Amino acid sequence: MNAALAKAFDASSLLWRPLRTEDVPAVAALEHESHLAPWTPDNFIDALAAGYSLTVGVTADMIVAYGVLLLAPGEAQLLNLTVAPRARRQGLGRTLLKRFSPPRACAEPSSAFSRCAYRTAQRSRCMQRSASWPLRDA
Repeated sequence: MNAALAKAFDASSLLWRPLRTEDVPAVAALEHESHLAPWTPDNFIDALAAGYSLTVGVTADMIVAYGVLLLAPGEAQLLNLTVAPRARRQGLGRTLLKRFSPPRACAEPSSAFSRCAYRTAQRSRCMQRSASWPLRDA
């Protein structure tokens, strides 16, 4: 993380987008800076190849936050959510977690399972309406 970001970080200028292969070196560096047992670059590449939902927050052409979500029928697992140390305490982690949450209004069930489609990382995925999400708006 460079000194310019530390001095001029503005959360309102943050752009959320899907993680791309060319982002992996920067994300892996942030991972190494932030965790005692960091994911390797290959872990992120494998997650992309497996179709996991990976989202990054970018400002001033720098990745300052990212998350990895594994979606499966009836459940979702948040595998990784990281905010750069100098960008913390600005609500980025909560914002990213909310971006991974399903919408309140879901379409009618299309099968025996009560499913709803929602958009995460520019891909449509299906989840059961009964999935448990701990974060709720007050």
